[in-house]
Amino acid sequence: MDPARTAPAGAVRAWISVLTLFSIASIIETAGISQVIAFLPLDLMAMGLRPSAIPRWVGLLNAAIFIFGLPLVPLWGVFADQYSRKLVIVPSAVVEMLVFGLIALSRRPWELAASLLLVGFQLGNTGVMLAAIRDVTPSRRLGTAIAIFGATSPIGFAAGPALGGVLLDHFHTSIAAVYGLCRSSSDASPAQGRDWRARSRSSSARPRSWAGSSRLSSSGWVQRSS
Repeated sequence: MDPARTAPAGAVRAWISVLTLFSIASIIETAGISQVIAFLPLDLMAMGLRPSAIPRWVGLLNAAIFIFGLPLVPLWGVFADQYSRKLVIVPSAVVEMLVFGLIALSRRPWELAASLLLVGFQLGNTGVMLAAIRDVTPSRRLGTAIAIFGATSPIGFAAGPALGGVLLDHFHTSIAAVYGLCRSSSDASPAQGRDWRARSRSSSARPRSWAGSSRLSSSGWVQRSS
């Protein structure tokens, strides 16, 4: 029997709330990362780097985003299954806020590199979010929920540079101000995470397999980095 037909109305509507919260968080995260990638050459130029050195730094800094992420992504899924998905998702939102703030404050290439290395601690939350969405979504709505959440990454990647370009060209803001806007927007993610924790205290999760979140975490990382 479909859980959607037997569950209380509030429990049935819970999946929409969780999907909305995680979708907003995903758009904010991917928009911020895409802005960093898109405007990295301009940022390095503003830091006073020689034009001949910028391509090398762009390559190194883009790689730095995934240096910590590559080994950590599967571990976040395992940690989520062994302990709590909330303990992975909510702290990753706090790390995201911290990372964007440090990137906005960076004034030297090495400071920017150190800030980008911290991005690895927030990668992998996509798969854990997918597992959490699966827990609360009725089976007949699961495909719709996953499809909607999967569309948030491309939306964020497209919207981030577009918004940054408007701010730079039409409002004549600095690149640091663009990154600072990402940091301010990411303040919403921890708040959303706390709201999700409050909502989930009264709901029970489905049984989870060891490989559930770790597989989804890895697939989420591939989706976000592709």
